[in-house]
Amino acid sequence: MSAPPRARTIWISGGLVFVLLETAMIWVRIGAAPLFWICLLWTAGALLLFRQASSTRARMVWINLAAVIAAVGLCEGALWIGQQRNPYSVPAGVVMGGTFARPGHFVLMPAAGLGYRPRPGASATSIRTVYGRLAYSVRYDVDGDGLRITPPGGPGAPRACVLMFGDSMAWGEGVEDYQTTAYQLGVLSRGRVYARNFAFTGYGAHQMLWQVLNGEVAAKAHCDRHLPVLAVYQTLPNNIARVAGLRGWDEYGPRYRLRGDRLVYAGGFDRGQSILDDRLYVPGPIAAALSRSVVYSRVLGLDRPPNSFDLTRYCAIVRRAADGLHQLYPRLQFLVIVWPDLNDPERSRAAKVAALVEALRARQLRTVTVNDVQPGFDAAPLPFLIALDGHPNAVMHARLTRILLARVPMLRQALRDLADEGRTVPAAG
Repeated sequence: MSAPPRARTIWISGGLVFVLLETAMIWVRIGAAPLFWICLLWTAGALLLFRQASSTRARMVWINLAAVIAAVGLCEGALWIGQQRNPYSVPAGVVMGGTFARPGHFVLMPAAGLGYRPRPGASATSIRTVYGRLAYSVRYDVDGDGLRITPPGGPGAPRACVLMFGDSMAWGEGVEDYQTTAYQLGVLSRGRVYARNFAFTGYGAHQMLWQVLNGEVAAKAHCDRHLPVLAVYQTLPNNIARVAGLRGWDEYGPRYRLRGDRLVYAGGFDRGQSILDDRLYVPGPIAAALSRSVVYSRVLGLDRPPNSFDLTRYCAIVRRAADGLHQLYPRLQFLVIVWPDLNDPERSRAAKVAALVEALRARQLRTVTVNDVQPGFDAAPLPFLIALDGHPNAVMHARLTRILLARVPMLRQALRDLADEGRTVPAAG
């Protein structure tokens, strides 16, 4: 015997209130795939209402609604279960210590424009261990401009400037200040090459462009605009995802949207998300709510894989940065060095590097790979990397320094000037 209509109405109303309250609690308390659990809850509720419905039409409505909600929940659950771990998060067994890892001590975040930056005039220790084994223990020093220190100019006026851009590979993660490429360029040239390091751990082409367009390079390079200038940007294929603002990188860095052939600054990544190949901009609060859906995140949002449009936008940003630097320094040469991403599967690593190099060269950007400047790197990279880490070691920084001094005409000339004065070039330290 079915319940009387009034009792059924009370029962249904109470059930809906319960489901609504549980939905709110799940949304607030559960961070992982909350829509999956909410869909399970509403599917069960719709099925119970199907059983309590008194008419065939009402029963059809509730059973179809249950099927739709269940389908959405299954999609959320399947994508959630199949979600891969972010390969750029700190893996199991790795412990980052020292004052570098202390929040607010060395790294300022959020920082206007760049998203985050080293604290000007600060120093920090950085220690990395892997299952108790020491990978490195080093010290980072930053000057008053917020750039990693490099040697001051020599007794004579510098004959050329080098501006370093990029991420941890150019910054020199895991090596001492004096071992970085930027520092060694000043040492080996005895100050005839004045180097400035604008790179920092996790930076991408978008930070380089922001530094160029917002006067940071002009104010902090301290380089005569009439000197020959070499700008070296070091990158990896994963930088495409960084520029797109995908998850795993900084939350506040500068977002650039590509509208036709024009780049438009859209504030920090926390201000909103660009989706559907930059055709739609979703404001921050709405994007944050939508990102609770695994389907949205994996298809449109922060967890989707980078696509061909992301590569196009990335190359446009690098090209715009090179053009902006050329406006500052008429005698500029711009060089891109592409590193392989050791987090990528070996079978796809070379293909990703080749695709990035081809896309950059199509923009008339002089681009080489690490294997071009250090033959044999692809086949046997370990002698050039920090053990248990994967960043270039002091040997690789020294080799890159010598290769730049030997192969770039403006830097070769600076060394010729040094030789003409009867002064020898010191060995890399």
